[in-house]
Amino acid sequence: MVRRFPEVHAFSAGVSSFLLLHEAANCLPLRIISSLISKPEPVPPDTYLAALMADTRSEAPVLGVAVRTPPHNLVLSSPFPAEGMDPLLADTAEFSLPGVIGPLNEAEAFAAAWRERTKGGTAVTMRLGVYALEQVRSVAAVAGKLRPAVLEENDLVQEWVRAFHAEAVPHSPVSTRPVELNGFHFWEVGGVPVTSVCALPSTPRGAVINAVYTPPAMRRRGYATAAVAAASALMLGQGRRFCFLFTDLANPTSNSIYQRIGYHFVGEFSQIGFTLAVGD
Repeated sequence: MVRRFPEVHAFSAGVSSFLLLHEAANCLPLRIISSLISKPEPVPPDTYLAALMADTRSEAPVLGVAVRTPPHNLVLSSPFPAEGMDPLLADTAEFSLPGVIGPLNEAEAFAAAWRERTKGGTAVTMRLGVYALEQVRSVAAVAGKLRPAVLEENDLVQEWVRAFHAEAVPHSPVSTRPVELNGFHFWEVGGVPVTSVCALPSTPRGAVINAVYTPPAMRRRGYATAAVAAASALMLGQGRRFCFLFTDLANPTSNSIYQRIGYHFVGEFSQIGFTLAVGD
């Protein structure tokens, strides 16, 4: 049985224990829930918060979690049972889902069910690796230092995040909301920003590292490695037990960089886009 939650605090209370059984693999749904709770404004319309329950009892065990904030893809938890795909698909039928993202098997199973129901097409737009770190390894010394972005650099932050999005996740919808400076950092050399990185607490014990971007003219100098290592150490120093990040598995450079810092591979995610059949 799929149970929808009309309110994010109740949703968090109902599913967090389940998600925390695999905290690293579920850092994305946990981050979405944390973000929704932290915002002062109401949850956006058509936000989807649901859990697959073992039976109809209110206290029934949670078997899987699905969450979506428009216009983004439906996000599936790890795990999400195969037998729950058809009920989930039926429950999300009112939405025009652009796609799904989740652990490899779960995402592929939902996409297969979606194709069967809609007769539409699906295509993998990105294969993602989920990585986790508990201790930063020493890395080669690089000139510069990590420091928080300041208000006067807001335009630069927005510009670099747009560039990161276009290069790293071109198939994902672009948010119309300005990027918040909270958690955003620059690696600075001689007073000049050369790499960006965002580091924010996102799960009860972890922080997510993302928006790692170096302008093309500044690349291959070790700045991204130094920035991610420093940002990860900062989060651990503030009491987080883990740091998490996603990588494009088609990019061997970024995957090797993060492993040198101390990140270990947790699992593979798949982002799959949906295309409705002609006439639908």
